[in-house]
Amino acid sequence: LRFQSSRSEGEGLVSLADYAGRMPEGQDKIYYINGPSREALERGPYVEMFRKRNIEILYTLEPIDDFVLNHLGEFDGKKLVSADRADLELPEAADKEDETAGQQGERLAEADAESLCAWMKEVLGERIKEVALSRRLVDSPAMIVNADSYLTSSMERVLRATAREDHLAMSGKKNMEINPASPLIKKLARLREADQDFARDITEQIYDNAMIQAGLLVDSQQMVSRNYRILERMAGRE
Repeated sequence: LRFQSSRSEGEGLVSLADYAGRMPEGQDKIYYINGPSREALERGPYVEMFRKRNIEILYTLEPIDDFVLNHLGEFDGKKLVSADRADLELPEAADKEDETAGQQGERLAEADAESLCAWMKEVLGERIKEVALSRRLVDSPAMIVNADSYLTSSMERVLRATAREDHLAMSGKKNMEINPASPLIKKLARLREADQDFARDITEQIYDNAMIQAGLLVDSQQMVSRNYRILERMAGRE
């Protein structure tokens, strides 16, 4: 098995043994994330804290890769873990910085952030299991994570493409994590008090954007209609 990784040069490939051989003290898992390309993964939310803490992550670029790694389970006694899991725990940075120190800017007050999570869950309803505060987003406002399933988002995409609804029944709902230091999330918290209808549109768009970054399907017609409403609202401001 050979994969690109955050430490590999260009399209160079590394083995699981290569990865395991340079794992620092305190790291006991091999991390990976699936996506359509290296560029897409490095622009996405799932690798932000890996980059901040200088933790290597494998880029699995073929749809079958996650099935292979899930079936393998571990290598050399080290568990293979997808970075889109809700229960992901990363080793501390070498300088022992606080796990939220990478997030940019001042965070929402905890009470306000928790209240916003509850409200966003109410807006999104049954589409999401939980909206929670993220400990690993740095720049992105939100991300979709797998809450309680062995299926990664890439595995779910393959099963949907092959109409394996029997397996999809086990996939469960997703969680959405939000970044309480994101300027957009902080503005949404204020907007909720001033214009709840517009805040609902923004929440729906944040969810759709996060789903797209996870490679999951959204209702494109509904999203486009909402986008036009948001653009019309913003274009009318002086």
